[in-house]
Amino acid sequence: MNIHSTSHTKQNSLRKGIQPATLERIISYLKNSEETSHTCESLSAELSLSRVSIRRYLNYLVEINFLSNSIDYSTGGRPSIIYHMKKQ
Repeated sequence: MNIHSTSHTKQNSLRKGIQPATLERIISYLKNSEETSHTCESLSAELSLSRVSIRRYLNYLVEINFLSNSIDYSTGGRPSIIYHMKKQ
């Protein structure tokens, strides 16, 4: 019973639409990547997830201060949001 209540509590602490397994997959990739900066597009290609899903998870990680972000205006078109790992 403890296992289920712990899992249920963890699930409730995440924002709607954020799945623990997917979040862990993204965090694991970010921690093990040699790159320090990522875009939604690059992570989408690497993890085979949609850009919209990746953006939702990255924005969640920014909200909980796991990542920071900045805007790159030098792309020549639409600005790109760059996500950076915070020093732990």
